Amino acid sequence: MKITSFSTCRTMKKNLLHILFLLFNFVLYAQNTTPCTAAWLPQIGNVKGSNPPYNGTFSGIYKTGTCNATEENPLWYKFVAQSTSVNFKVSTSSCTGQAIEKGLTFSIFQARTPNCQDLKSIPNNCIKLQNSEINQAFDVNFLIPNQLYYMQIDGLSGSQCEFDLSYPSSQVSANFGTIRGNVLWDKNADCQKDVSDFLLKDAIIVFKKSANDSIFTSIDKNGFYEQSLPLGTYDVYASVGGEKRLWKNCAFSKKLTLSTPNLIVNKDFLVQKEKDCSIIETDLIANAFISNEKSNLSIKYKNIGTVKANNVIAKVSLDPTLFMVNVSKPFAKNNNIITVSLGNLEAQESGIFTISVKNASNLLASQALVNQVEMSPNVVCFDNPAWTGGEVQLFATCEKDSVRFSAKNNGIVSIPINGLVIEDDVMVLVKKNINNLTIKPKDSLLVLTTPATGKTYRLEVDQAINYPQRSMPNVSVEGCRKGNTGS
Repeated sequence: MKITSFSTCRTMKKNLLHILFLLFNFVLYAQNTTPCTAAWLPQIGNVKGSNPPYNGTFSGIYKTGTCNATEENPLWYKFVAQSTSVNFKVSTSSCTGQAIEKGLTFSIFQARTPNCQDLKSIPNNCIKLQNSEINQAFDVNFLIPNQLYYMQIDGLSGSQCEFDLSYPSSQVSANFGTIRGNVLWDKNADCQKDVSDFLLKDAIIVFKKSANDSIFTSIDKNGFYEQSLPLGTYDVYASVGGEKRLWKNCAFSKKLTLSTPNLIVNKDFLVQKEKDCSIIETDLIANAFISNEKSNLSIKYKNIGTVKANNVIAKVSLDPTLFMVNVSKPFAKNNNIITVSLGNLEAQESGIFTISVKNASNLLASQALVNQVEMSPNVVCFDNPAWTGGEVQLFATCEKDSVRFSAKNNGIVSIPINGLVIEDDVMVLVKKNINNLTIKPKDSLLVLTTPATGKTYRLEVDQAINYPQRSMPNVSVEGCRKGNTGS
């Protein structure tokens, strides 16, 4: 089960420095636009300028990848982070305006998305600082090295100020070029870009400078990518998400050279299907469960394959502590199993449905609930003659004083067990080596025992060698303390 958490924002005020984490429904004056004409911050590490006043009336709409919005007067600069943090220092003088508090605002935006609501990164990547005729220093943290960022400088409450902005040249670079474009499914297999091509929205672009030096960027929700890179020559190719063996590049790798700072290169990638097969990928998302209150389960699904999937069915098994209230699509119910018919699903087509549930009144704080979804048809796209017939299944139990993990071999040949145990999602246990175990056909084996401390433990192991489907067996147990019994 995948849980998504939604954070809120707080406003902190220290002297005259305001740091606002801008999220969700805040009104973002003078920031909701595309900085298409931004200038690069210079390598010397210092910018002097005069900022025109902002009158606070802008309400334009920003659209990703376009320059269709306008704004009164802010100054825009772009830079590439050289490290995870940049220390900016700013001083202002000769501020004029009608407001009691005069000065400038400084806003940092990630990539080509100058809108805090659209950022998928840590909120610190989208900050607003206010400066009132005084020397100030601020660290922009949680940056991604080699990532392009935009800075907006604007008048505070209609102010107009002279300013001096400085920063360490080692932390900021303008000696970069930019590559951007799309990944397209070449449906007519001619390796030529034309109207029949299909825009893919799940792919990774690989920029390989040497055997040990690669940079990766992903396609955004609009099918667009953009990456700033140090000058040099790269092998560049696209890798389609999901099952990579279904796809091939028209040209697997192409040489691309960035020789001039600030150069922007438009580069689209064409890929073709390698095999006809449908694969249904699914993701079950739940918000927090509160005792005796309604919650929603969202089931996202997508045919990540290359041909249509017929008669797609989702079977959702609810946790025993939940009971169904409503389903957004026609369904059948058998105890706590909800079956939803989704019809035919074209290649790369996706959808979503929701199940409203209500919780039992005796839920414990931090208790995890297990909901599962199974999709059919479940097609084996790649027969592997090297697979000898082993298949791993995992189990976990809470005994009187310990958590016990075991594995079963459902196959017809002996198989090794290779894996690890993760404690509280952050630390790998090394108390015992589980990489030297072998399980006979149809047999079960105790893999690992660890003290019952109430922590969450998860065992992950490799599936049998050459297993024909994507599979990473794992099992978790939580809240197991000395004296407890249960599963």
